Formats: sequence, structure tokens, C-alpha cells
Amino acid sequence: GSYTNTAEGDGSADTDGNGTGDTPVDSDDSETVNASQASSIATVKSFANIDGGSATAYATVGELINYTISLTNDGNVSVYNATMADATANAAPLRGTDAPGNNDAVLNAGETWNYTASHTVTQADIDNGSYTNLAEGDGSADTDGNGTGDTPVDSDDSETVNASQASSIATVKSFANIDGGSATAYATVGELINYTISLTNDGNVSVYNATMADATANAAPLRGTDAPGNNDAVLNAGETWNYTASHTVTQADIDNGSYTNTAEGDGSADTDGNGTGDTPVDSDDSETVNASQASSI
Repeated sequence: GSYTNTAEGDGSADTDGNGTGDTPVDSDDSETVNASQASSIATVKSFANIDGGSATAYATVGELINYTISLTNDGNVSVYNATMADATANAAPLRGTDAPGNNDAVLNAGETWNYTASHTVTQADIDNGSYTNLAEGDGSADTDGNGTGDTPVDSDDSETVNASQASSIATVKSFANIDGGSATAYATVGELINYTISLTNDGNVSVYNATMADATANAAPLRGTDAPGNNDAVLNAGETWNYTASHTVTQADIDNGSYTNTAEGDGSADTDGNGTGDTPVDSDDSETVNASQASSI
């Protein structure tokens, strides 16, 4: 924090008149000049890539977001015990080559330590619409010249990467059988036309409050086993809910020559990560079954 040096004057006084000097004389004087110290470090975290490619937004669970992080001594005193932390990265930031610098254990004034870190995308990250995490640099500035550091310094920087969200569901309604048999057309009042219905989350965000309706079926579609899926109340990305429904043939259905009805899937996609859904999604699908008519008197 300061610099002191001493001027030393010496000579030999002539006390016997021989013109050469015989008595030593000396005088010293010191002067101290203070330093204007700046104890400071700067952390900069930057997006590098996703899975090593050119995409700037993530879309799939398991993708790897890669970052670069720099820690610079932008003050004018040496910094000791410098560390870099990134709490939500897959692992502690990995230090690479200093540039400029000498890759030792002291963060010298003007030196930059460079790191890399990564984060694996989760479903929550996609549902949230973006992912932000924080790099935290710390160290101890040497302001008394003892070579160990005495003044804490820190600097944090966060980086946000956006998700490429797709909010979508797909309903597929299919003819199953008539009265459990092999016929593909109905002919008699009272026959039971059976259907299968699937509701798939073919987007990449979670869907809440998913429902399936079939207005002209005998009853609301009956949900069976999810495949794939976990039979809970959230229609996860890639999950399919399976239903069955039935319709009892009427004379009007026979007279009409065919019977068409529609399955209507609805839900609420979670695009802000609040776990409840905020964006309506829907998908309808119709299935037509023909009558086997006999016109005779």
C-alpha cells in the first residue's frame, strides 16, 4: 500500500587539516509514497453452444448447454486463493489456459483465468422457457504485501439461455370393433361400436388439466394405461394417454349410412414453469364407421 526508500549520505570530515578526512560522517533520510490500491476482480459468464452445435436455444431434455467463464483481476493488487463456482452446473467450472497469464496460483493484476462449465437441460428448464445460472468468482486481494491476501474480493455474473418451446397435443381416434367381433360395419340397432382414443403430448412442454371428450359417445371416454407414461395427472412431453369409448347404433345411424363422431382433447401447456399450465392446447379427431344397409320390402 506504500513504498518507502532511504537516501544515505556518507563522508569523512577533515579534523586534522591533512586535506584527506579522518572522521566519518553520515546522514540518512526516508520518503514514503502511498499506493492508490484497487482491489477488484471481474467475472464474465457467456453462452458457448448447445451440444457443440450452432443452436442458440435448447428444446430437448438432455441437451448440454456449454459456457465459458472468465475471471479477471481488473484491479492493481495481486489476488490469492481465487476460486470460481457455478452451483447449478453439472460440475465445478474447469480452469483452462490463462490468457493473458502464467497458469500459476496467483491472479495477478491484469491476468485472466478462463473456465468452461456445462448444464444438462431438464424438463423444468424447458417448461420455464429459459435457464439462468450464476458464476461466482471469489478471492483475497493482497493489500499489505504479505503474499497471502487480506481483503476479500468477489464478482458474480449470470447468463440466460432461452428454450425453444412447442406447445402441442395430438388426438387420434380409431375404430376398434363392433360388439367385440370382426365386423367393420354395423347393421343392427343396438350394436356397440367401440373405439380407442389416444392423447399424446407431441410438444416439448408439460401439459396440465388434460381432458378427453366425445360428445356423442355413450359416456365420457375411459382412460386406461398410459403408454408410454406414468398414469399421473400431468401429460408429460412424449407421453400418451389411452382411452376407450363406445356408441350404441341407432336407426338414424343405419339410415344415414355411416356414423361419425369426434374426440376432443384439451389441456393447458406450462410455458412459464409455474407447474399449472398457462397456454391452452387442443386437438380433435373424427372417426367414421359405415353401415351395412339392406334396402328391402
